[in-house]
Order: sequence, then structure tokens, then C-alpha cells
Amino acid sequence: MNRTYCPYCNGEIPTGMKFCPHCMTSLNNVTTLETPPIHKKRRYIVFILLFACAALVVGFIYYAVSKNAVKTLKSNSPISSQQEKNSLPETQAKLSKESFIGAINDYCTYKDNIYFGIDESGKISFDDDNGLKINMTDKSGAVIDINADKDLTECDIIVRISHTDYTKNKEHFDEIAKAVVLILFDIDLNETDGSFDLDGYSFEISSYDIGELNYSQYLINVKKSL
Repeated sequence: MNRTYCPYCNGEIPTGMKFCPHCMTSLNNVTTLETPPIHKKRRYIVFILLFACAALVVGFIYYAVSKNAVKTLKSNSPISSQQEKNSLPETQAKLSKESFIGAINDYCTYKDNIYFGIDESGKISFDDDNGLKINMTDKSGAVIDINADKDLTECDIIVRISHTDYTKNKEHFDEIAKAVVLILFDIDLNETDGSFDLDGYSFEISSYDIGELNYSQYLINVKKSL
């Protein structure tokens, strides 16, 4: 059965009509079709659906690529896993002022330090011309002197701390000792008193206190075992 449709609005019209009852347009040239033509609005809808699908595909690809890039960045960072957080990269005999500052900042990012840390690089003097000599003041006022040979086979670390509350000195020193030994020797230091051997090094840690001045000085002597 032949059907007649308006060529302007695609509305179905009775055969023989001179105008379209839907859009009131003159029908001098009427198209006869077996099936109704696709309405322009339908074309727009199809186009919009195709565009939406394409946008979803592009968005998914972008998300997947970004996620993989973040994962790769984390895997290439100095500290990218729980195990690495507890053991910073080895820096023996390869320290510079910048790498030492970066190692301190990395350490403090992953450790909950109350006292230890740095506020600005200007508080650190670094000399590696004849061995290694570092002097710094941490953010809580402790003075730290490091003197070592170039191969770090022997190292002396002197720490001077003074808190208004004298009992905080040892807690502050424990943070410093663990951080500095990990950065210099890649060793997790559990004890901060006495003499002991650990990971191929011998440690001797001593201190003296002047309680009435709220002042403490600590010495860490580190030697590589033969």
C-alpha cells in the first residue's frame, strides 16, 4: 500500500490533498513512499547518541592511560611502597647537599616526626671536599654535626638538644638518630643507646645531660665492620 508523506514535515497525509494538514504547506510536489522517511529530529538523536558513545570511549581511554601513568610515576619514585618507606635508597658516598635535603624531606613525608625536619636549606652547610662534613639545625632547634670519611667507613654524629621540658631531649634525639643513620647508611636503627653491631656496622651511642640547663649532647660513632 502506497503512503503519501509531506516532504516538509514528514507527516502522513491523505492522497489528493493540496496542502499538508500538519504544517499547512502547499503540496505541489508530493513524494510517494512505501515507508516513512527518517525524521530530521531522529537524525539529530542518532548523532547525539553516537557522539556520547565516542566521548565515553575517549574518557575511558584517558582514565586508563592516566591511571597507568600515575602507577608508573609512583613505582619510579624514591619511596613507592611500604617496604621502601621503611628503607630509603642507599646514599653512601654519593651525597650532595641537594640529595641530603631531599632525603630528609622524603623521610619526614613518610615518618611521623614531632621534632626532626628542616624548614629551609639555608640551615644546612655541606662540605665534601675532604671527607664529609655537614652542619645543620633541624626545625626544633637541635644542632647536628656529621663528620665522616668519603666512603663512610667511619662517621661521628654529634647532636646537641635543649628543650624547655628536659624529658623531650631523648625523644628528639631518637628521631634524629633513626633518620640520619637511615639516610647515610640505609640502616633501620632500633636502639639508640649503648654499643651494638647492625647490618655490617658497629655502633656506639653515648650521651651526657645537664638537667638544670635542659641541655643534652649525644654522640653516635659508626664504623664499618671489617
